[in-house]
Amino acid sequence: MKAIMVLFYVMTLTIIGSFSMVSGSPGQNDYVNPKLQFACDLLQKAKERQ
Repeated sequence: MKAIMVLFYVMTLTIIGSFSMVSGSPGQNDYVNPKLQFACDLLQKAKERQ
């Protein structure tokens, strides 16, 4: 059950990350929404745990 929740969580963050890529390049931090940046940071932490 926990694995399913983690998988769903990572998929959601991946989708959010793809939208942030469309709105602006990753290097332009001024245009990144703080919530999207927070989600990307969580996604990086999730990848490190695996």
